[in-house]
Amino acid sequence: MSFLHSVNFASIIPILNNVVLVLAILGLLWFTLGLWIDVRDGETVIPYTVPFIFLFAIAIATVLIFHFSPLHLIWLLVVCLLASLPLMILPPVQWASMGFIVLLAGGGLDGFGPPDEQEREYIILEDDDLDDIERITSKKKKRQQQAIKSAKSSKKKSDKGFGSSQ
Repeated sequence: MSFLHSVNFASIIPILNNVVLVLAILGLLWFTLGLWIDVRDGETVIPYTVPFIFLFAIAIATVLIFHFSPLHLIWLLVVCLLASLPLMILPPVQWASMGFIVLLAGGGLDGFGPPDEQEREYIILEDDDLDDIERITSKKKKRQQQAIKSAKSSKKKSDKGFGSSQ
């Protein structure tokens, strides 16, 4: 009797289902973590990764909710990858992807809105600072006026010199 006749395949299928399901979930988490690390480090993010993550998460949830065989996740992985490429053409998918990337980068739920109040830097000027600014700007204006006067006077001298030589 050969090995194949002695193996009970009915007992292997549930184990295989659980292994595929765990690998799919861990793979999705690993892929999301990799995207987060790329965004955090400021590296280039491939545009179709976000729709792929969403589609595969929906596929996993569908398999779990409707009690389908987790072995379907094998071909659904390929379908999600191929479907995420043309989905990037749609503006709502682009906006959702950018919003998700902003969330991964540490932005708020408002996406491209202004940063939080705590993150803003305010410059508080005191009276001494204002006096310094006024002093610096007045010096700058005086230098500009002197430069204009010297340019005019040198132009007059050059015009007189040019006229006297004729």
